[in-house]
Amino acid sequence: MSETNLRVALDNHLYTMPSSPPVHWEGKLFKPGNAIYLSQSLMPTETITVGQEAGGSDVLAGIYQIIINIPKDTDRNVWLIELEKVKARFIRNTILIEGATSVVITKVWSSPLMTDGAYSAVPISIRYRAV
Repeated sequence: MSETNLRVALDNHLYTMPSSPPVHWEGKLFKPGNAIYLSQSLMPTETITVGQEAGGSDVLAGIYQIIINIPKDTDRNVWLIELEKVKARFIRNTILIEGATSVVITKVWSSPLMTDGAYSAVPISIRYRAV
């Protein structure tokens, strides 16, 4: 299991989402303009061993978070459609494979709209486990 492959698997799944707004990738320069855009981050937890210590498998669990960034005064229905598209893309039990790493989506949920400055944000949390 590789954390690099984990990131690539999740990022590629987001990147290839049909009709997706632009994505502000971690660590990349981005100028959003006045349109909806997505941002993402990976929050891995510690690696645990499943099975017998010497012969067990390493499992990494964590949360992949996607934030829908919404310019103020955007119609609610517009961003609700984006929210449902992202949640439908990362449905429970989806298996993503990158190299020798398998990633399983175990839960997806969204949090309430947060407003700050010129944009509002809706976080979507995607729990995963990777082997």
